[in-house]
Amino acid sequence: MAEMKIKDQPQPVFLGELIQSNDTAQIETVFEELLPVEMARRISSLNKADHIHLLEILGPVKSASIILKISSLGTANFVTQLPTTQKVSIVKEMSRD
Repeated sequence: MAEMKIKDQPQPVFLGELIQSNDTAQIETVFEELLPVEMARRISSLNKADHIHLLEILGPVKSASIILKISSLGTANFVTQLPTTQKVSIVKEMSRD
């Protein structure tokens, strides 16, 4: 799992742990502070279940934003593993940008 430091928190935090704890605010904070290449690296280290759960937690709008940021890096292919209804919601948001 990916390790990262979060402001005002001295210990490293694992993205997978934030996903499992459903800590939406902390996850959003993490992704706001990362460059696209780092986002891609952190996401690619997750397993399929965590990919799905991450995008469920973030919702279609934020998920679409992150996917657009990392898509040029060739790492957004995990979207193909999502359930169809979740893919459709995210793709609809991506087409609005």
